[in-house]
Amino acid sequence: DDDDDDDDDDDDDDEKKLVWMDGVFDLTHYGHVNAFRQGRALGTALVVGVNDDRSVRECKGCPPVMTHEERCFMVRSSKFVDEVVEDVPYVMDEGYVDGLLKERKISVIVHGDDECLVDGRDVYETAKRVGRFRTIPRTDGVSTTDFLGRLLRREDPPRPLLAEVSPRGRERRERRGGEGGGGEGGVAFVRGSFDVFHCGHVDFLKRAKAASKGLTLLVGVCRHESTFQSPRERLLAVSGCKFVDDALLVDDRTVGDDFIDVHDIALVVAPQPGHDEADNDDDDEDLLFAAPKRRGIFL
Repeated sequence: DDDDDDDDDDDDDDEKKLVWMDGVFDLTHYGHVNAFRQGRALGTALVVGVNDDRSVRECKGCPPVMTHEERCFMVRSSKFVDEVVEDVPYVMDEGYVDGLLKERKISVIVHGDDECLVDGRDVYETAKRVGRFRTIPRTDGVSTTDFLGRLLRREDPPRPLLAEVSPRGRERRERRGGEGGGGEGGVAFVRGSFDVFHCGHVDFLKRAKAASKGLTLLVGVCRHESTFQSPRERLLAVSGCKFVDDALLVDDRTVGDDFIDVHDIALVVAPQPGHDEADNDDDDEDLLFAAPKRRGIFL
C-alpha cells in the first residue's frame, strides 16, 4: 500500500510540472514563439516572467523598444504560455530563484542554449547550482537585436521557401478530396500582412475570434514584397497566437469563390478602417471581398 501511495505522489508531481522561462521578449518574433513551444513541452504548464524595464536598461545598456505592458500583452497572447509574471529582474538572485522553486513550485527553469552574461557572470548561475536548469535549442537566424538592425538598415527580408498551405489546411483538403463546401462548423477567415507582429494585430485577431462565435479562425498571411519580415517569419509569428486556429500564406489579394469553397469558409472578417491590416480605399475593399459580400458572409 505504501508503494501505491508513493506512486500516486509521483503521478501528482508529474501532473504539476511547472516550467519557468523569463526574458525581455521585445519586438516579439517567431524565435520567442518557438522558445515558448519548446518550454511548454517540458512540463504541463509554462510560466513566463517578463523582465522589468529598469533592470533591462541596467544590464543591457538601453531600454526595450516596447513598453513593459506591451511586452506582457504579447507574451500572454501566445498559445503556449499558461501564466505571465510581470516585473521580473533581468538577473534573478538566489532569493528570487528560491522563491520560484518553493513558493511557485517551479520544477525547472529554462533558457536558450546561448550564453546569457552580465558583467561576466552567468545570469542563470543560481538556477544551475541547484540543479533545476535546462537549455533548449535557440532558433537560428532570428533575434530582437538582428531584427532591430535589419529595420534600421532597411534590409530586405530573407526569402526561404515555404508551402502555401499549412498542415491543417492540407488535411482539410485531403478529407474532402480537394473539394470545398460546408464542412461541419465551418471556418472564419481573416487576411493581412501582419508585419512586425504587434499588440494591434493581436487585438484584431482576438476580436475576429470573438466575432466568429465558435468557428475555426483561419488567418491568411499575404505574400507582400514591401514588408520588413519574410512571409515565413510573419506566418510563424501569427501561428503562435492563441486566438489563431490555423494559418497559411496567400498570394491572391481577392478572397474568391474557389478559396471560400476549398477552405469551408462560413465568415470573412475584415478589420475596421484605419487598422494596419485594412485597405484604405473602399474600391479595393469592394474588389477584395466581392465574393463573401455577395454570399452574405462578410463582417
